Amino acid sequence: MKRCLILSFGIFAVSVFALSFLGAYQADTGPLNLLIISMDTVRLEDLDLADTPAIDKFKKISTVYSNCIAPAPLTLPSNCSLLTGQYPATHGVRANGTYELSPSATTLAEILKQKGYSTAAVVSGFPLDHIFGMDQGFDEYNDVFEVGGSLKCKNYKGHEVESFERLATETTRVAVDWLRLHRGERYFLFVHYYDPHAPYEPPEEWRADGDFKEYWGEIAFVDDQLKNLLEEIDMNNTIIVLVADHGESFGEHGLGTNRQGHHGTQLFDEALRVPLLVYSPGAAPATNDQLVSLVDIVPSVLETLGCTVPATLDGEGLDIGHPFVLSETLHRFPHQYGLRTKEWKLILSISGEGATEAFLYNLEDDPEERDNVAADHPAIVKTFLGKIETYLGVEKKEEKALIDKRSRAKLRALGYL
Repeated sequence: MKRCLILSFGIFAVSVFALSFLGAYQADTGPLNLLIISMDTVRLEDLDLADTPAIDKFKKISTVYSNCIAPAPLTLPSNCSLLTGQYPATHGVRANGTYELSPSATTLAEILKQKGYSTAAVVSGFPLDHIFGMDQGFDEYNDVFEVGGSLKCKNYKGHEVESFERLATETTRVAVDWLRLHRGERYFLFVHYYDPHAPYEPPEEWRADGDFKEYWGEIAFVDDQLKNLLEEIDMNNTIIVLVADHGESFGEHGLGTNRQGHHGTQLFDEALRVPLLVYSPGAAPATNDQLVSLVDIVPSVLETLGCTVPATLDGEGLDIGHPFVLSETLHRFPHQYGLRTKEWKLILSISGEGATEAFLYNLEDDPEERDNVAADHPAIVKTFLGKIETYLGVEKKEEKALIDKRSRAKLRALGYL
């Protein structure tokens, strides 16, 4: 999919974006480093409900995006979009565990490595294991999950399987060690925290009984580790992006409960609307309510770092925004494809037998997405379906990963298979 499929403003818009994103950045601060932090399964509204002093402090120096939409409610496809600037139909990874990012895809790490950056990733959950192709372009890709995680699957089909996640404390330790080892180098570091993903079992200090409390405890635990990570960063020469890959449902639309969340099968906002905070040296803190997607992050940072933005990206600059953004889930049938504007959302549902059904929600009048008004607005439905058909028309050959028995055991325990 070409970038112009989503929105094209040409050279003028890119220039406006660069000025806005850079703010008052001074060239004499030297080359900029890049830190991207991906929090798994964090809804936008829960950053205000959980105890997050480090994130609250970070907000005060950042641009806060209030309408960022994930391209999929699943870890692997969404993080692939985060690091490629492409929607799942373009990069080809449509679900967790059974797809592999193609070597033909170009990641942010590959681009920056060619520009002389030291590149590293520290990931915390098995869905981002290197076997799924996420390691492309990274000098180091640390995906050791056997330290401290709570998710376990013993003796599955004769295979002994240990933890397939690790705690934020260990993730931070590895990331900090890498930062100290490469201090003085120009770098790109990607850090992924898996802790807010179910089951919610935060360490004792952050544990509390009650609806949502364990989930908020996991977010608070990650916040505590973010403080330790950010203390190692030179804020004078580092761009920092803090984002979540997708959200979580807690009983909305019949999915999950107040104590046990759910995601992956539907495209409602609680599973897709995520926090996004961007810090750039010298830029004044701001709020931005334009509609953006995770696919917009790659072109934004490339422009700021002075790199050429590939024409194959689906994303535009974060400060440009979109008239609409796209999402999808192929986790289980029915498959769903979504198109969202600020005012409207259309969800196209396709059953295993090929039957289709359209759901249209007026987000201004019905922010909880309860009342399907598709029958009342056939022209909007027709227009939106046409754009979704265009999106599906760019689908590339699906890249399936070869999954061994040990990997299948881990993914089945997570509920992904």
